[in-house]
Amino acid sequence: TIILDDSFSMRGNEKYIKNTVNKILQQIPDKNQLNWINMNGGLQYMGLKVDVPEIGPLCKLTYKSGAVIEALGVLAQIKQENYISHELYILTDAQSSFIIEFQKYSEELEMMNIYAFIAPKLENNLAITELSVLNDILLPNEHFEIEVSIYNNGLIDKENVLLQLSINNMTLGQQLVTLKAQALKTYIFKTALSKTGIHNGMIEIDSDNRNEDNRLFF
Repeated sequence: TIILDDSFSMRGNEKYIKNTVNKILQQIPDKNQLNWINMNGGLQYMGLKVDVPEIGPLCKLTYKSGAVIEALGVLAQIKQENYISHELYILTDAQSSFIIEFQKYSEELEMMNIYAFIAPKLENNLAITELSVLNDILLPNEHFEIEVSIYNNGLIDKENVLLQLSINNMTLGQQLVTLKAQALKTYIFKTALSKTGIHNGMIEIDSDNRNEDNRLFF
């Protein structure tokens, strides 16, 4: 059985995932039974290894957080007594929530040989994690404040990365972000709108190893 952590936190590691899956499949005999389960997508394939379809769609990542306990629940429904040997391959970035949930199934997994492949941490990645409009009431032509939280979940310190605020496709503010690795910091933008109504806002930071968390619309 292959269990793929297809959660959002794995984005940026697509090449690593496909290379690792190909190496795993090369070790499995063609006539062996293979089950493929994604944490969010559920059961993707059950059959002989020789008949496994193109792995691209099987390796598709989601924008969800994912829960390994759901994937292990699917695995538990497969009748293990039908098989002589049991091998479990897990591809994940091993976030703490994954480890905690995995431990809950430790007894059920005792009969399996388990191999964990841990995706490397992204070297270069800033993420926009939260946005709040600090004013309770917005009035035309009066300043209000927008607070943005930026997290450096990469391995390297970042200096002078451009952070921009746009409203209605107009750039209304820019700041430079400097953050040490694994650090979180908030930034404040002050701006005003000339009229009431619905306005489309966007916070954007320069591209890096995972661009899906570089924009936030509000």
